[in-house]
Amino acid sequence: EAAFHSVAVLADTGDYAWRKSFESRVSAELIDAEVASAQASWFITPTRSWSAAQRNETLLGKGFDACLEGRVVASVFSSRFLPEERVTTSEKVPIVERVRVKQNGKMIEKDSVMGYRDVRKSTTSGGYTETREYRTFRLTLTDVRADCVAWTGEYSAYTDQFSLEAFARTLTRQLVWDRIVAPKQPKK
Repeated sequence: EAAFHSVAVLADTGDYAWRKSFESRVSAELIDAEVASAQASWFITPTRSWSAAQRNETLLGKGFDACLEGRVVASVFSSRFLPEERVTTSEKVPIVERVRVKQNGKMIEKDSVMGYRDVRKSTTSGGYTETREYRTFRLTLTDVRADCVAWTGEYSAYTDQFSLEAFARTLTRQLVWDRIVAPKQPKK
């Protein structure tokens, strides 16, 4: 049997948008897996400092037995200059004129190629600096009753390739697979 059936999700960051996104997405995935869950910032307001004991007491009072906390522990930026590159293509385009000619004793109009002209097309790419961020996230699942770490993990990704939805789904599946969290079984 899994150790935890109700998990509060907390993002330890000053970035309100990131906190909201992380907590709501991970909490939604846990709920989809039938594990009771909610955003911890609904109860642990980020406008004041909380000790671990205060946080745990508050979450226990709200019916949670664990707190899953995510935080960015490293953020590295890399930049590279993409030099300007111009590609020019050339194409021979026919010069067409409408002419009148006699055919079978009748005058008709038809298109006639009078020659060719060169048409050049140029496309330019690059000429700017590309900056990418690589973040490492540390995840800690705390048993709020015993005030001890029950599980921990890290995840690293370039932020432009990072999908919070895919991350939350993978994290939840792993926690369920490892029997760290599970739906609460009805009492018989």
